[in-house]
Amino acid sequence: MTNWNNPDFNPQSLTSDGIVVNDLNNGMLVRSLASGDTLVSITNADGTAGNPTISLTSDV
Repeated sequence: MTNWNNPDFNPQSLTSDGIVVNDLNNGMLVRSLASGDTLVSITNADGTAGNPTISLTSDV
């Protein structure tokens, strides 16, 4: 991950909260986790209040 050692890396330039990832052009993107099913629950998906928590519902 070249951006972590890049002097141009500036997390203050991000415009939203979330999990920071590299794109293919060594740019920064902000992501959050998402569930595509009602059987999986994700709490704090963007990681702003601590680690995301992934749980299975009681229907599994």
